[in-house]
Amino acid sequence: MTFEEYRLGGRSRYVAFVEAIRNILKAAVDANGIVPHAITGRAKDPESLRKKLLKREVHLAGAVDEAVKDLAGVRIVFLTNEEIGAFNGTYLLRENFEVISVNVHHAVPGTETETKLFDSTNYLVRLRPERLALAEYKPFEGLRAEIQVQTLLNHAWAEMGHDTIYKQPDLHNVGQKRLEAIRDRLDRVMREHLLPAGHDFDKIARDFRRLLDADGSFEETVSTLASSDDNNELDGAISKLDELILPQCDDRGAQFLKLQPALVDAVKRRRGSDAAPLETIFGDYPGKGGDDIARAVSRLFDRYLYCDPALTFATLIDLHGGAATDTERRIWVDLADKFSKHDLAIWKEYGPAVPRLVLDEIGKLSPEQRFAARSLLIEMLGNILSAELGGTTWNSMSVQIHQGAVPVSDVLHELRTEAITVLEGFLDMAETDVARCEILGALRKAASTPYNGGKPDLMAMIMSDGARVFAIERTRAPAWGLELRRSCEANAIHGHYRFRELPPYLQGASDIEAAQKAVVTELLALRDQLNADPDFTLYKMLVGHDSVRPGAWDEHPFDPDADAAWRSAGHDDIVARITADTFDEWIERIRRYLAEPMFSGGELISLCDCLKLLGERKPEVAARFLNVMDDALSRLLIALMLGIDASGAGNIAASAHRWISEGRFLGDIAEYTRWQAVFDPDMLIAITRRAIETGDDDAVLTAINAVSSRYAKAPEQRLIDEVFMPALGHMETVQKPHWVANAWGLHQTALIAALDETQSDRLLRSFVELPEIDYHADNMLAVVATKFPGLVIQFFEARVARGRDRSGLPFDPIPFRLNQLQKPLSREPVLLLEAARRWHADAPDYHEFRGGRLIGHVFPTLSPEMAGPLAELVKTGGRVELDFILTTLLAYEGSEAVYPLCMDVVDCLDEDDEWLSRVSHVLGKTGVLTGEFGFVEAEGAQRARLERWMEDARPKVKAYAAEQVRQIDQSRAWEQRRVERDVEQRRRDWGEA
Repeated sequence: MTFEEYRLGGRSRYVAFVEAIRNILKAAVDANGIVPHAITGRAKDPESLRKKLLKREVHLAGAVDEAVKDLAGVRIVFLTNEEIGAFNGTYLLRENFEVISVNVHHAVPGTETETKLFDSTNYLVRLRPERLALAEYKPFEGLRAEIQVQTLLNHAWAEMGHDTIYKQPDLHNVGQKRLEAIRDRLDRVMREHLLPAGHDFDKIARDFRRLLDADGSFEETVSTLASSDDNNELDGAISKLDELILPQCDDRGAQFLKLQPALVDAVKRRRGSDAAPLETIFGDYPGKGGDDIARAVSRLFDRYLYCDPALTFATLIDLHGGAATDTERRIWVDLADKFSKHDLAIWKEYGPAVPRLVLDEIGKLSPEQRFAARSLLIEMLGNILSAELGGTTWNSMSVQIHQGAVPVSDVLHELRTEAITVLEGFLDMAETDVARCEILGALRKAASTPYNGGKPDLMAMIMSDGARVFAIERTRAPAWGLELRRSCEANAIHGHYRFRELPPYLQGASDIEAAQKAVVTELLALRDQLNADPDFTLYKMLVGHDSVRPGAWDEHPFDPDADAAWRSAGHDDIVARITADTFDEWIERIRRYLAEPMFSGGELISLCDCLKLLGERKPEVAARFLNVMDDALSRLLIALMLGIDASGAGNIAASAHRWISEGRFLGDIAEYTRWQAVFDPDMLIAITRRAIETGDDDAVLTAINAVSSRYAKAPEQRLIDEVFMPALGHMETVQKPHWVANAWGLHQTALIAALDETQSDRLLRSFVELPEIDYHADNMLAVVATKFPGLVIQFFEARVARGRDRSGLPFDPIPFRLNQLQKPLSREPVLLLEAARRWHADAPDYHEFRGGRLIGHVFPTLSPEMAGPLAELVKTGGRVELDFILTTLLAYEGSEAVYPLCMDVVDCLDEDDEWLSRVSHVLGKTGVLTGEFGFVEAEGAQRARLERWMEDARPKVKAYAAEQVRQIDQSRAWEQRRVERDVEQRRRDWGEA
């Protein structure tokens, strides 16, 4: 159609076409419940068209309907950006029209569009064939129209611009600067007024809809909360209260308090209930149990802790007291911890009101109530004694963490004094050292300095209170067990190191110096009181890695060499004191030591070293320990046996074989063989057999570790045949593939390297069922792959087959990354490629996560060893091979290396082949994205890579690259718009706009 044809009669055809499109759109939106503000349209004005054609240098006698796509234009106008997003997300246009292309107008920083403020999504469409077959639509065959989707604000701006700037008037008598000023003013109106107003309209509409949703769901949600016995329903109701309903209440705190009894009742009603599966169209998912309901209620309480602090305290006591499981008890203790911590925002507003309330409420409890809630109360009292003050400040884009120290006042001093008194009472009620240890942990917070130090008045208070706490420990410690006393001294020396010298900024003040003197005096008195007991000094030398040596108080307390020298001298003295005459006394003492509860830092390395020395120097005395060996003493067995061995005078084989025959201490004896000065392979073989017979899996695993170490020192074939292989067979029989994670001895790879092909195959089969290939398994596979790469490929093939059985259990056939295994497998590209093609043939839908992933791990840069065979497949293969290649390339996350292969695939396909979209999918894959605009940036990098292919000599490749660049520009504009709107809505939610 020429311009003249359009002017004389063609335009009327387009006017009718526009009206037909408007009618189709009106019917479609009505049917789908969509309510646009307006649907407008026009056929292009001839004069406007003439100017446009001349500007584009299009000949008026040419086919103008081909040169200009918007001869027919329709605009769908919505009130908000959100409505536009919802409309664009539907298939309404594609269902009613044939969409030729989509053009997204939105400014993207760093591109030629960044200064263009016109915002619209434009669809170039024509009528679908089935509609054109109808008589009333037949006249519109071959016609195209542009459908623009905009907000009312953008529509108004566009109309204003169209009637002024867009028409580009020919000015002859006045200056162009005035026109430029009008254009700038129009742009400024958009930036400063219309864009913010659009985001405000979105916020208004969203808030209004949420208000209606909250109101409409209130009664049903409250009813569910009050009566439902379905945990999954309850969890949903609690989430709806938290996320939808309460935020819409005028007084959220007051409404929460009204609902609080129902929330508490829901916890009690569902307490101890099992989780019912959540049924979905995709299958059953794990449902919620009673503890999950408690956790959900706890999260909701967390937001309203201080609406009524006294009620919060009472509720915590109530719920903790009735908890049915340790998990639930921990939930309420954690909430109490949050409630009682010194929070910066609360302190700014109310000072120490919360700790005052906690202590007042504790005072109202009966002794029985205090005892029942002691774990909860100890947590809160410890927080009251802490000098740390913290909090967080959030905004739309970040969180700021605050950390400081509590401000000192007479009120705070009183609170700390009361808290110490209450904890002191708990300490006197405690019946076990484990309970006392928990209380002492809270008490010691009184003597802990804040992370960032403290002002002089705070330091004086901490030292003063610390002196009281250490005095409490000193007066009660004689009645406590040895291990608790040992941990007391370990803590005390840290306090001494902290307070023994005042920093310069604290020196010279008499009150501070007096407080320092008091705390140091109490610390030294505690030290002297503890060490006045010879049994204690002996115990701490034999037990614990952080025990305090005598000289540590006057020197630097943390000196490993000095500690070792102290223990060594002590060992010499103890060995001299253990004789045949004193044996009974020592065996009773050691049993007593072993019965102590071992707290953090308590272990038996020193005691084992001492008994090993006893075995070396007095094997006949050490042998008496073996005669009375039992489960309690077995922790010392290895040390005793090694010591007697080293003496050269003792013979423990008879005892060992007796225990082996009895099936006792098998793991300990196996570990002993790993360290024997003169290795006895028959003993390890016997242990392995007996462990297998008795089903002692731990002993079998220890035998595997022992034989690995022994073989690395002195290879002997029967160690493989009579220990390692039978042990593997046992692990396979009992179906415990996890053994590899604890087979740390196999990091010495000599034994694995010595296996023949059959044995190596047996090794791999023993852990083919391992849910996930970890570092240990990877290391074993790497050793096997060096000699028998085919076995490793078969191993993964078996895992791939296992992964297809859909057992429902977690199982990852191919690891997310390779470590040592990558190098040996990279020498076998043909083997790997053949296997991956087999797996693909069996299950093409899973190839990306199986064969494709493995190829990507083995050839992470798509080196020529793999790229070459894949390129050859492109040339010689059909659709199946192309599917294999494209799915394999997904592992490379759109890296530069995949482009040559992808362009080879493009050149093999027709220009309208739907598989071109699969090539685009490969090129569009990304790794981890960061930042709000991470995807926009990633697509920008992809665009830069594609631009280089726009000059390719192959026409198909050149055309594909150009089209992809165009589509990326559209996608980036779409994503930029989406993110900007999300950011603006979040800013408004936080009151920042």
